Amino acid sequence: MSLAFHPFFIPHIIMVNGLGNFLPLSNAFSLGFLLIIVLCAFSAYAYLVWLFNDKWVALFGAVVFGFSPHVVGHPNHPEIAFIATIPLALYCFHRGTIENRRVLVTLAGLLAGLTTVVTMYMFICLIIMLGLFISALAKSRWRDKGFWLNVTLLVVTVSLSSSWRIYPMLASSDSIGETVNWHGEEEIATDAISYFVNHSNPLFSRIVESNSRAFTGGQISETSYLGYLPLLLIAIGLLTTATRRKMVPWAGLGALFLILRLGSHLVVYGANFEEVLLPKYYLNQLLPEVFASFWAADHFMMGALLPLSVLSCYGLVALQKRFTSIAKPGVILALIAIVALEYHIPVQTDRIFPVGDGAISEQRFAFLEWLEQEDEEIRLINLPMGRWNSKVYNLYQSLSGFPHAEGAISRTPDSAFDYIRANLLLNTWHQQQPISCELVERERYFTGLSQLQADGFSHVVYHREFLHAELIKDSFREAKPSYADEFVWIFRVNYLRESCTEEKSANYEFTRAYANALARGSILDDRPGTVLVFPPTVRAADHFLRYLHHFADIDRSVVTITSDERAGIETRHSDINWAISSGDLEAHAALWLVNKPPEFEAEQTPAYQDWFKERFHFCQRFFEDEGTTIDA
Repeated sequence: MSLAFHPFFIPHIIMVNGLGNFLPLSNAFSLGFLLIIVLCAFSAYAYLVWLFNDKWVALFGAVVFGFSPHVVGHPNHPEIAFIATIPLALYCFHRGTIENRRVLVTLAGLLAGLTTVVTMYMFICLIIMLGLFISALAKSRWRDKGFWLNVTLLVVTVSLSSSWRIYPMLASSDSIGETVNWHGEEEIATDAISYFVNHSNPLFSRIVESNSRAFTGGQISETSYLGYLPLLLIAIGLLTTATRRKMVPWAGLGALFLILRLGSHLVVYGANFEEVLLPKYYLNQLLPEVFASFWAADHFMMGALLPLSVLSCYGLVALQKRFTSIAKPGVILALIAIVALEYHIPVQTDRIFPVGDGAISEQRFAFLEWLEQEDEEIRLINLPMGRWNSKVYNLYQSLSGFPHAEGAISRTPDSAFDYIRANLLLNTWHQQQPISCELVERERYFTGLSQLQADGFSHVVYHREFLHAELIKDSFREAKPSYADEFVWIFRVNYLRESCTEEKSANYEFTRAYANALARGSILDDRPGTVLVFPPTVRAADHFLRYLHHFADIDRSVVTITSDERAGIETRHSDINWAISSGDLEAHAALWLVNKPPEFEAEQTPAYQDWFKERFHFCQRFFEDEGTTIDA
């Protein structure tokens, strides 16, 4: 399977692994993300201090850019937050063109091309910005041969430095359609009101809570907020003659990306105006390979932040011309504090791990150290499966080097799951269902297990707190983990075979017999009532009900009645959310006693002898066929 469309955020990998040599992983990850924020702000500062020749104005603009919700709001997606190459590339090209310095133009091309080591979303946004930049500069320089030489140099440099990513994509052109449309018709749009409400800011929390019904699904964006102070400064700048002309191109550039971020149709305050088609809808039709790949439209925010920063600086300059006191450092710092307060987003660490407190503690990685002590070659099956869980498993793989069965790559083609679907165990787990030798035919289970062993899988790691963990927990009721802590259970694959008894258990035989009988849909037709079953033991009842819950398609209530070790009566319902007591049975309009006399005789169980027959009387035998009887 080609990884041509998968992002490789190499700078972050190098940064975290380098810092990890001196710091605990949690500190290395946190410090790495802080460095990303600082680098983004510094890159904007470098451009703005040249553009405005004022370090305080540039500092204000750098905060608007580097501390925007888009940057600080993605601790679990550092490749989206790392947008430092955008202002640096535009700075080098802008200054290189103005001063006719081809070294800077070449550097701009290299920076644009190297953006492909971060994410292709940013590369596309940067190419669009450079293209519009060239168009704006060409209005006054189209007769200048030096200008066109610089443009040619930029194009050649970008092409060469990005070819290592672009060429494999073009070579995989037969799969472009599948990778572009991997989410089908789904698109994550942005409610336009998100530009004016910081949903994660504690100051806005009451507004959001009181109006939460107005927002729907993924249209609430926590990283779209523009800020009232920057917008106020932009308005002042546009109303000032001295700055308006310089602001118009930047305003057009920023508006383009903000409109693209809204998605294919307009959503305002929770109301979907599907008849109002936006530019992205038409661009999806015109260039689907490029624009349809932005299934999450929030990536376009990468292109809107620098224009927002530049426009805010122009507004600040216009304000300083009206009020000279605004130029004082203390006032600028106060404005920066206001922006920081507006943009504040509390770090939500629960995003990094699917559930729990989300903290990146050393205890979460203790199982990797245990695996390193194992003698055999390690190849893991991390459970439960799922895209979100697999993103964390990829983190474990990057730290340990241990390969695992299900990964999370961008634009995963359906064919990537062919191996998983071909194996009984993996396919069942992938469907969020449990499987063990007590739940399915033993021979089929062993065949699937043998395939995993033959393909080199050594351990199954069950992550106890992850999404869907409870759904597959019954896979390991009979198995004893080789390693266990508060976060994971680890089972050696060969031990899963050893945990199965040589003979099929009585629990299995009882479940098979009665589940098959109930699966015959005609035996009760459409008659209302509750089915009664008398398992020989509490464990048999538990096994039977677990099987019904996970695998049987029976549209009828089933109640098991058993005697526990203290001769007490235990009644359980097939609906795990429905608690039922022995006294509740008398309120049922009809009870159907299903029995399999040749294999399991209900009348011989203590629950039947000592409790049931003293309280209920039979009306008639309703059904008898193939060893199954039903009494009403």
